[in-house]
Amino acid sequence: IIQTNPSLQCSNRSNAPFYMTTDSFDRYGLEHRSRTECLGKDNMIKSVLKFVLITLGIAICGLLLGVVGLSQSANGTLQGLGTIGILVFTFSPALAGMWLWIKKKIIQSKTRSIQSNIEKIAEDESRKDFLRHRFLERQRLLDSVDRHRITLTRNIQRAVKMNDYGALIADKRQEALAEFFASIDLDMNTIAFEDASELVFEQLDIRDIENRAAGFDAENLPFNGHAFEKWVAEALIGFGWITNVTAGSGDQGIDVIAEKGGKKLGIQCKLYSSAIGNKAVQEAHAGKAYYGADAVAVLSNAAYTSSAKELAKVTGVELLSHHDIPELYEKLFGDKAKT
Repeated sequence: IIQTNPSLQCSNRSNAPFYMTTDSFDRYGLEHRSRTECLGKDNMIKSVLKFVLITLGIAICGLLLGVVGLSQSANGTLQGLGTIGILVFTFSPALAGMWLWIKKKIIQSKTRSIQSNIEKIAEDESRKDFLRHRFLERQRLLDSVDRHRITLTRNIQRAVKMNDYGALIADKRQEALAEFFASIDLDMNTIAFEDASELVFEQLDIRDIENRAAGFDAENLPFNGHAFEKWVAEALIGFGWITNVTAGSGDQGIDVIAEKGGKKLGIQCKLYSSAIGNKAVQEAHAGKAYYGADAVAVLSNAAYTSSAKELAKVTGVELLSHHDIPELYEKLFGDKAKT
């Protein structure tokens, strides 16, 4: 007796549990097959009865037509009708079978048409869902580009390596974009990599055009450190800052003093071709107390070493890119400046 599997337990009419034995399963199988065979026999009997009744109906109609036609044939009228009636009576089984066959084909055609319409509706709904999801993913991608624009732009630029003569050494922009897409969990089944990449570059180009209209061009950098300090100060003026470039010697680690919305920011500017180390972070940290700044930062076109990043976390010095200039206040102080 099968007693260990609760799923095999059944209930009788008194709701008292009992257990199905192997003999019970055999009887259940026999009963199920018997019911199936009975249903098949019932359908066959119904089909035969339908055929017989239609045949009888057609035969009776043919017989009546034949009787009427033959009764009037003496007058020379309706002789053809009698002939037709006899033919209908004679071939009534074939006509009945043809009638049932045509009816079956019509039902099958309607069924296929209904199934086709249902499939088309389902396909249309599926396509609508796909397009709706694709639109939402595109919008989410554009929002993510705007939210991470500074970092994304910097990473894309650093993915392209040029030698001193302007020749391309390596282009890893696809790897940088793949990392970005994975970070925002973009559904690549909805948007192809090429389409997503094109959207990213288009959105970045739009934001660059807006920045240039405000007098800021992150690609047009000067060629020496002192010119870079003036370039940073002038760029900040375009975004509502009041700036002052400190003296070249004895600047106490701060190159530009910028004020906006009641906040004072001390910036050390570094135009480098290699990564920025600890020294710049230490100098900026020392200048904070000297100038009474609310915040200090190192701003550079280059990357930062891991050691500089660790020291910056401890000292509270911000490590910035020149791409951060348009949104510098929001990045450092968390909200827009009061006008």
